[in-house]
Amino acid sequence: MVILGRLLVVFAVVLSTGVSYAQAPDTTFWVTNGPVHSLLLHDTTVIIGGDFDNVSPYTGSFVRIDTSSALPDQNYFKVNGPVYVMTRDTFGRIYVCGEFTRAGNTNVNNIFRLNADGSFDPTFTY
Repeated sequence: MVILGRLLVVFAVVLSTGVSYAQAPDTTFWVTNGPVHSLLLHDTTVIIGGDFDNVSPYTGSFVRIDTSSALPDQNYFKVNGPVYVMTRDTFGRIYVCGEFTRAGNTNVNNIFRLNADGSFDPTFTY
């Protein structure tokens, strides 16, 4: 009977809570390329372990890589979802398509265009 009472209390608490939303990730943190399974704070150092083999600055799902250094451009704008297709037209402009609603600070509808120089084209609306 005690267990049933506890379950009812838990059920009532769950039903009485409102909808929760996760906060947006801090894109200044570094990320791993796989799951983190353990974490240890040692003095002022955090030690992590898991199923990953790389820790790097957050780039998101769309990144420009410098061909001379092979490093990501951390100042390039971020896209808030997966990118599935990119194609170039005869003018050198690049169309980027996927499942996202923002490219940098601009609201988009799963597609945006880059100018031939690689900059975001704010005149393209879909």
